Amino acid sequence: MVNAAHESKYCKKKHAFRKFTKMKLYLLTAIFCFHIISLAAQKNIKVVVDERVELITITQLLFDYPLVGKADIKYKNDVLNYFSRYKNESCVENLGRITGNDFSFVKPFNYSFHFSFPGFKKMAVFSDYENNVLGFGNRHDSLLKFNFYLKEFYRISGFHKFFLSMSSFYDSITTSVGKEINKYNLVQELENYYGVHQGAYTLVLSPLFIEAGMSTWVKSTNGNNLYSIIGPNTDSKITPDFDLRWLIQNLVIHEFSHAFCNPLVDKYYAQLQKDSCLYNPVKKAMLQQGIKGWRNTLCELLTRANEIILVKKIFGKEDAEKIYNDYLGQKWTYLKILIPIFEKYQSDRLKFRAIEDIMPELIACIDKEAGSKCNDVD
Repeated sequence: MVNAAHESKYCKKKHAFRKFTKMKLYLLTAIFCFHIISLAAQKNIKVVVDERVELITITQLLFDYPLVGKADIKYKNDVLNYFSRYKNESCVENLGRITGNDFSFVKPFNYSFHFSFPGFKKMAVFSDYENNVLGFGNRHDSLLKFNFYLKEFYRISGFHKFFLSMSSFYDSITTSVGKEINKYNLVQELENYYGVHQGAYTLVLSPLFIEAGMSTWVKSTNGNNLYSIIGPNTDSKITPDFDLRWLIQNLVIHEFSHAFCNPLVDKYYAQLQKDSCLYNPVKKAMLQQGIKGWRNTLCELLTRANEIILVKKIFGKEDAEKIYNDYLGQKWTYLKILIPIFEKYQSDRLKFRAIEDIMPELIACIDKEAGSKCNDVD
């Protein structure tokens, strides 16, 4: 009887211990999950002035690159006063020559984000898109020269000294923009909507950049690191003015959305390419906006369609309709057939967990449009 009682008592203790251990495990799991959710909730857009971007845009100003921003701000005069003496240096002339040889727009910035700074040592591999579409894979020698000439200009001009001297000015523009942008939880809005997580989000404010922004991304072990480079309003006077509501709607949401939409166009382009006849009716309008070819047009269409839905979700119907009507006025006519597809995606997230899940329906929609219109196109 004593042994039986002792055994019963032992079993009860053992059961209680197991129950406690199990509860402890549940608690630790819950704490871990909460921690992960908290980390996601803390993911904000980092707002910076990037020394690599300033280095490139300042050399572009010196060799009269046409896409330097037109804002008449004091910073531009400060740059010219400091760097004009280097305008005729061979490194500046060679950078201009490389840029003019189809290494323009987003390419030099995308390329530079793969390297440490100021050491210019490669940190990230180039993707198939960067090698094949941006053409990095076929111009290894000229890109090494691009690095060399940038390093040379950086050295002889004392660039870092100038950059440090402007730190108060840089802080003044990044602080106000960062505070406003992160009110809207844009990272969470983007990732929840697209059903895709990215590594990091960086908004690069560049006082010499064009008012219309551009986006790029670099692969990392934690996902893509996204960059959106944005310049001040063209009518800025003395100090760069960033229209924050317009910037968030038309540039931040739009530019970061490219990182979610462009890879889908690339992945499914073999199926989408057969409908390239749809480019002909809008070709003139696209070229006027710097959009060359069916692939680039599709990237913009997907981005703009989803941008409109996101703006409606975050800022309301009126703002979304204004952007939509502006785009229709610019001849983005295929938005009429694409937006309903993405509205369907948004309304049934149990079926469509991520944006890629709706691609078969989108491809079928574009096929149908091509079937009804291409026979009538010259």
